[in-house]
Amino acid sequence: MPDFSLIARNFADALIACGTDHYGVRDTPLFCHFIDLETLTIPAQKTAAEWRELMADWEEDRGYLMWGKDRSNLMWAHQSNLLWDTETVRLFIKLSESTGDQRYAEAAHSCMAYFLEHCVSRETGLFAWGEHVAYNVLSDRIEGERHELQHADPLWEELWQISPKKVQREIEAIFRFHVVDKTAMIYDRHARFWDGLPERDQATILGYAGTFAKAWVFLWTKTRNPEYLRWARNQLLAFQSKSNGSGLYPDNWTDSDKRQLPRSYPARPGLARDMFDIYLMTGMREWLDDGCRYLEACVALRHEERRRMGTQDDPVFGSDVAAGIAVLISAFDVTRDRHWRDLALEYGRALAAEPIPVPLMASRLAERIQAFCALHDATGDPGWLSRAIREAEYAVATFVHSSGLIKGTAPVRRRDYYDAIQGSGKLALALFSLGAVLRSEGKADRKNREAVSVSGTIPPSLDVLSLPAKLPNHLPTVVRAEIRHPDGIQKAVLHYSVGYRVGLADFAPVREGPVFRFRIPPLEPFEGEVRLAVEAFSGGSPQSRTITAWQTLSVRIVETLVADLAGCAAGERTPVHVEGLLPGDSVTVETEPCECVDDHIPPPPWRRAPFMIRLSAPHRESARIVFAYSAHHVDRLVEDTIRPAVLDEKSGAWRILTSASVNTGTRTITSQFVHSGLWTICGLSRVRWQAPQREANATVGDIDGDGRLEVALTQYANAELLNSDGSSRHVFGLQTSNRPVQNTSSPLIADINADGRSEVVYGATSGHVHAFSPDGVELWRTPVGGEVRGGIAAAMSEGGRPVCLCVSWHDAGVALLNPDGSVRWQHSLTPPADTTPVVCTPRAGEPFVVLAHGDGLIAFRCADGEVLWQYRTDEGTPVAPAIGEVSRSGEPWIVTGTPSGMIHVLDTRGKVHSRWVVPAVHKAYRPIIEVGMASLRDSTTRQIVATTAGGVVVAYECDGTPLWQFVSREQVTGFALGVGGRLAFADVDADGLHEVLIAEQDQYVYSLNGDGSVMWEFRGAFFYHYSPVVADLDGQGDLTLITTSPCQNGTYALRAGRRIPGASRTPWPTMRGNFARANCAPWPE
Repeated sequence: MPDFSLIARNFADALIACGTDHYGVRDTPLFCHFIDLETLTIPAQKTAAEWRELMADWEEDRGYLMWGKDRSNLMWAHQSNLLWDTETVRLFIKLSESTGDQRYAEAAHSCMAYFLEHCVSRETGLFAWGEHVAYNVLSDRIEGERHELQHADPLWEELWQISPKKVQREIEAIFRFHVVDKTAMIYDRHARFWDGLPERDQATILGYAGTFAKAWVFLWTKTRNPEYLRWARNQLLAFQSKSNGSGLYPDNWTDSDKRQLPRSYPARPGLARDMFDIYLMTGMREWLDDGCRYLEACVALRHEERRRMGTQDDPVFGSDVAAGIAVLISAFDVTRDRHWRDLALEYGRALAAEPIPVPLMASRLAERIQAFCALHDATGDPGWLSRAIREAEYAVATFVHSSGLIKGTAPVRRRDYYDAIQGSGKLALALFSLGAVLRSEGKADRKNREAVSVSGTIPPSLDVLSLPAKLPNHLPTVVRAEIRHPDGIQKAVLHYSVGYRVGLADFAPVREGPVFRFRIPPLEPFEGEVRLAVEAFSGGSPQSRTITAWQTLSVRIVETLVADLAGCAAGERTPVHVEGLLPGDSVTVETEPCECVDDHIPPPPWRRAPFMIRLSAPHRESARIVFAYSAHHVDRLVEDTIRPAVLDEKSGAWRILTSASVNTGTRTITSQFVHSGLWTICGLSRVRWQAPQREANATVGDIDGDGRLEVALTQYANAELLNSDGSSRHVFGLQTSNRPVQNTSSPLIADINADGRSEVVYGATSGHVHAFSPDGVELWRTPVGGEVRGGIAAAMSEGGRPVCLCVSWHDAGVALLNPDGSVRWQHSLTPPADTTPVVCTPRAGEPFVVLAHGDGLIAFRCADGEVLWQYRTDEGTPVAPAIGEVSRSGEPWIVTGTPSGMIHVLDTRGKVHSRWVVPAVHKAYRPIIEVGMASLRDSTTRQIVATTAGGVVVAYECDGTPLWQFVSREQVTGFALGVGGRLAFADVDADGLHEVLIAEQDQYVYSLNGDGSVMWEFRGAFFYHYSPVVADLDGQGDLTLITTSPCQNGTYALRAGRRIPGASRTPWPTMRGNFARANCAPWPE
């Protein structure tokens, strides 16, 4: 039998010798993330093209178990990332404790000390670790933008021994920068490492809740500051208060709510282990109880699904049953409840009966060894130790390289790598720990797991007495609960949440024998849901505790007022008042928000506002009702069509009061008071139709010549054609990508083969371009050099037929295809490059392609691919340029923007004409996202419009003279993944000039007048939208804006306005306006 501890020590020796950073200008004590086991150096590959060449003959792995084609290797190949070295550091410390050789502990200490000195953000205190930011050993600098804490048990204690201040600042920064809403404990798994500005990914993923809570409790153990305990408890309550009837917590509920999807309640048993850890750190019984309750809810899924015990796709632990066994043993450790151990044994037997998966990550094999060791430790059964030894022997034979380093995944038919993120260090630690178990086996002082136990306790009995279904928000609410226990009740607490806000409680109920009376104070102006639960702690020792299931109540405005001498009533707290009443008349108003507009649906095409009002008042001939509404009430309606409506509660039909008057300036509606009952505001829905969610850029065109425009879209592996009413017409199968990446490529609809019919050309992330006939027959499929994720550009003949097609890809290259799919020319470039090329056709001369590449622009002649010119900005990679004439008789200008906020204007020879900086309130808001050109002021000139990372839209003359700026809600709500605002231009009010239409990243789509004022706005469900298109789909004169977002039914067709009779039906038919992708509006008609 191998000496497993010696193998772990050999690993440590090899890592010190081969894996310590001796690259770049400066040697450091950091450990490299990645080691090529053929050369025992970091990989030589630096570019995506170099990696693609190396991986050309690698075996595909559709399950994404092995490192390789499933994710970007560019990011990690030359990095050092302490988070992935967690187990390696702990192994080194244990080796020194075991052997007395201090080299290992010194190496670990030097690595951590250097990290704390050089890999901490001065601005935020966040550590440069996790998947998105780390130290590059070649460039000797930190690379990346986003902090993410992706380890369940980081090196808090080890790092605290070196710098308590920096560890405290990092953990506090989790609350400061990750938790974007402190009252609701809504967090984003990401935070901006450099500046801490808010993002709005807001992926409140359940798996991070325990990691964050444990970090805050760790600070409490060091400082005894109760604020840290409050953060941790509120973090749990944010999920527990939204639990379902089974006691499971919602995963990523913020994302589900935004996408208008049902909440998902998966089992995340690792969270229970985090609660057990917190119980051991604090001794607070509630953490133990809640952990057990949650783990019971997770385990109950086995019975619900009536699954036979096994390890494949287990309903509780998924594919990671070994880690699940560790959770069950931890439950046994803290409770001595044999139920948990028996269940762990059941899973252990199933795991032992199945072969070791191939291929396998080192971390998964480590978890298997640890699981069998834990079962042996819990039972004393030597059979489990024998199984751990067999797994470890497999590890030695399969994973341990001749150098002593451990492979990240094995066995695989390709080059082998040491890979920290795949758990090479974790496997080494598991081998060392197994060796320590073998050395101690049989010794007299072996721990008796059965000797110590937590005494069984009887929890208090607790019954919440009657609760009203609806609560008035201007009055206090009383909650009564009967609580009993033989040892008395030491403490009782009412916990409640108001909307998303958590951490609210009544700790001082009034006691009347066994009945406790709690009080919720008035909640105005809040309207919505309140969730509550009662918690009770017994007297005596040991103390027991219980908490009820969470219950939901509805809170709304309810008020009764008496008309004054002026004859008016209500309106102080509600958006309505009644005029023309007699003094002394009583009016009762009950209002409630109602985002779910599927209740009490008005007749099409009307849609009601997201609130309803129940009004009771005496009938007076002179009475009038006046509604005051806000922008939020009508942000999904066409505002100038809104009218009041009253419900006939017998028939269930709404009566629209079309004679009412609307003042959009004061946002009031005045109507005759018809009768008491249920009222609301209705209007023509801004949404013409919706289709299933996509994250893609649309194109419209008449495929079949019937006078109606079809909509072409992509979505992952497929492409789809929709009819003009949003129904599906045809699904096209595209070549499958090697990795699950979103296809945002904008298709092209044009007659590419001169047969008199329009074809559809799609780009695919597999690196292919596909052409289909109108009936779905694939005409050709051409491979190109990279993932096609942008717009397919085309140079067009005078007759409107493409003469060539151009695609580009980020990592990096460009190809030009003939209309029959043959490749005319192709260039590989050094990354990065923009994914959308732009075609420029000068008045005199041949067309050429302009591509954002590196830190500038590069131009290729369409005819032969010759490089015509290059322009450098020295400010990072610019955005795809807008190209168009400033005056009707002039030559085209080329306009781009940079990450530093600079706009550059060039002529067709690549010579700079002018440039200027767009002001920004913070450097993070400077980057230009998109530039475009349109006629905003008159029909003979064009102006430049740009969007920024800060959600600002600016307009300039082409010489840099500022015209106006529009500030969206972005800087209030936070960054939305850097998607930015996407532009379209069209005359939507038939005034002969272009309006600016922006699909912004703040949840809204805006239509701006040419002076920057808001014409209308539409609130979508999700944060960001993709590039809009504008067209008259059915030829009736109504313009429709189409955009997509990730929410349910997130393909929106919005009523945008009316077109001038005789004007083009397709003022903006595709992403960036035309198939040249020039982002320039045609001259007004």
